[in-house]
Amino acid sequence: MVTMVGTESTLVEVVDHLMKLDLDAMEAYDIALGNAERPDICEHLEQFKDDHIRHADELGKLLADLGGEPNGGPATRQMFPADPIVAASIRGDRNVLEELLSSENDTNAAYERALGTVQANEAAERLLGRNLDDERRHRTWIEETLAAL
Repeated sequence: MVTMVGTESTLVEVVDHLMKLDLDAMEAYDIALGNAERPDICEHLEQFKDDHIRHADELGKLLADLGGEPNGGPATRQMFPADPIVAASIRGDRNVLEELLSSENDTNAAYERALGTVQANEAAERLLGRNLDDERRHRTWIEETLAAL
């Protein structure tokens, strides 16, 4: 699913939507951890989930510093299928990683767009850049692991 996060007109909106995207990712990794099989894969997925939790926390603090508040609406997108039956059918390492790769592609694109289109302050640029580095690391590991399966 393609997200439009990173195309908003204000930094407050971008940060709010990126925070929600990372919260969605955290939930997706929870589902993935329940459906993956190999312990080494689960270990990486747990680390990536922790990155998304940290991103959401840091973005929430930045949002508050910018004078914004989370808009309280639904998450910006669902990274795993919303239907629990469909989500449960995504079993096995290959299926889980393919689903996460699609999601990480969207997350990478959102951070890249956000850095390229919003006039951010220095602290925001540093935070978004660090988060993008993490997202790229997640995507690279998933791609390499899929290629090795």
